[in-house]
Amino acid sequence: ARYFQKTRDGKLLLRKMMARHVPQDIVEREKQGFSAPDASWFKGESMDYVRRQLFSSNARIYDFLDRGTVQKLVDQHLNGEQNRRLLIWSLLNVESFCQAYLGK
Repeated sequence: ARYFQKTRDGKLLLRKMMARHVPQDIVEREKQGFSAPDASWFKGESMDYVRRQLFSSNARIYDFLDRGTVQKLVDQHLNGEQNRRLLIWSLLNVESFCQAYLGK
């Protein structure tokens, strides 16, 4: 049961190392999660970024994934047919990785 209890000992090494650099209340704080993109993400102006990244002829993600399939799924989000925010989040991260580590 201990494994399912909230504790303040997560990432102990990191906490000890950063103790002299951050306030004590942060060092002792319980771990906090963060949510995945919500419905407000990837709408309006942010969709321009999605288009630039995932519809670009230079997108590296298509070295590994089928361009037509990916763009069809993204279009479903853009057209309001399906909420694909988590998929888009994942695709953007893969594209970012490809650009950073696999070159242009």
